[in-house]
Amino acid sequence: MRQAECAALFTDGIEQITPGRFVLKSPFRENLIASLPVYIFPNTPFGSAETIAYALRRHAEWYLRTGDIDRIRRRFAAELSQPRTLEPVALRPRGDPLRWWEGFICADGEFVIDPEKQGTPGVLAFQEISGDNTSLAVEIRGRDVGRKDARFRKTLLKSALKQVLLQIGLEQPRRGRPHDAQRAENIAHSRDHERLTNREIARKFCNCGQQRHTRECFDRLGASANSFYSVQRSQFQKLLKSQYRQNS
Repeated sequence: MRQAECAALFTDGIEQITPGRFVLKSPFRENLIASLPVYIFPNTPFGSAETIAYALRRHAEWYLRTGDIDRIRRRFAAELSQPRTLEPVALRPRGDPLRWWEGFICADGEFVIDPEKQGTPGVLAFQEISGDNTSLAVEIRGRDVGRKDARFRKTLLKSALKQVLLQIGLEQPRRGRPHDAQRAENIAHSRDHERLTNREIARKFCNCGQQRHTRECFDRLGASANSFYSVQRSQFQKLLKSQYRQNS
């Protein structure tokens, strides 16, 4: 049931053989099989069904995210004769990572990263600029955004900041404590798949700022790795309960 729930996200990427039995079409099937070793963590509570379900969900998320990006870019190409005119100008790579996302600015000023929303093309950029005084910079580019009224600009700034927080993982779409899923997964992968030592893991992931890492650092990183498994198991259980309610 969990695999079918995840596989259903692929829309035209799957076909049903018999009731409750699905297979992935090419190229998703080959990609999934090739990536399965990435999701196999030794000495963990994941069974084979959960491993496949997790891999399917990750592929589904990637498939949907890529599809959204493609639809946004097609709209950009249709509405703008030169889409590159919206690339960030004030922010430029200076050795510091520059991240930017294409989206749309609605009539009320809300910035959305959603190909189905009505609005004019816009770009949101974020950069952490290092130096003697480290700074965080946000840039919003779109048609006439600087000549709108105060209410429009206030909505634009609030929604743009929210999108930045969502995209960099400091906020989550639903209420609750933010969980840095990518970092937790990377730590779990380093510990249980690559079999790195505590000190090697601390060198890669600890942000305590000290040269010598302590037992407290190791315990904190271990708890983060364990949270990856607990969150995934919780999500699997919610999927299962939801499917059971629908079928009962």
